[in-house]
Amino acid sequence: MCDYAYVRTTPANPPAIPDKCGFDDGKVARIKAIFDEALADKRTVLLSHETSEIFTLIGVSAPKTKLATSADQAGSFAEELGYPVVMKIVSPQILHKSDCGGVVLGVKSKDEAASAFNTIMENAKTKGPAGADLKGVEIQQMVNFSGMTKNTEMIVGMNRDPNFGPMLMVGQGGVYANYLKDVAFELSCCYSEEDAMRQLKKTKIFSILEGVRGQPRSDIKGLVEILIKLSQLVTRFPNIKELDMNPLLVFSESEGIAAVDVKIMIADPNAPAAAPPAHH
Repeated sequence: MCDYAYVRTTPANPPAIPDKCGFDDGKVARIKAIFDEALADKRTVLLSHETSEIFTLIGVSAPKTKLATSADQAGSFAEELGYPVVMKIVSPQILHKSDCGGVVLGVKSKDEAASAFNTIMENAKTKGPAGADLKGVEIQQMVNFSGMTKNTEMIVGMNRDPNFGPMLMVGQGGVYANYLKDVAFELSCCYSEEDAMRQLKKTKIFSILEGVRGQPRSDIKGLVEILIKLSQLVTRFPNIKELDMNPLLVFSESEGIAAVDVKIMIADPNAPAAAPPAHH
């Protein structure tokens, strides 16, 4: 009844929401090009350096990531991103990278990065799936949150419903997200700050964000901004099928937010259409 009353009192023609992503012709063309490059490579899941570039374009804080295809390039990219960095194998066939020795943490020099590149590639060849397509090694900034006064793991995502369109999700993140199921959903259409706050308040984790037992208030304003940018991204690009940020680290108001792990799945326009559901 509360939801029904809210819908009844909401204006039928809400005011236009300002473009938070700063979309211009150049940004739109580049994001479309990233999707086209992935599909040309017969992939519907974007690689980390591709999602990193998209989030940089729309102004969401995420660790910068580069794809290295040689040891020399790995050293150069590590220097460019700043130490320490984490290095991971990039292959559509290798989902659990650490299981085959495909991850090296805390790389602190150019020589170390070059050596780690060779080690990761060799491990992937000998311990990974036979015939795996090894794209290279991603070099990523390590997020240092040891000195933060507060760190709350959130999950933010989107799933495109065939009837209702993009559905935004937000809630408690981390490794137990699928077990705790402390999440709330909302339609992406005409999504505003009021919608974001209303959605957040449906979760139990919201009380932690507000601050309990002397803890500082989390950067709720920054989290709301990310939710709005996400809604505008998936509305602008209907070929984004799924999006998942877990964990999204929300620090205190003065310390900001970092999207540590982002996954984007796009639709393949050439894939056969799914059969319509049977009616009984």
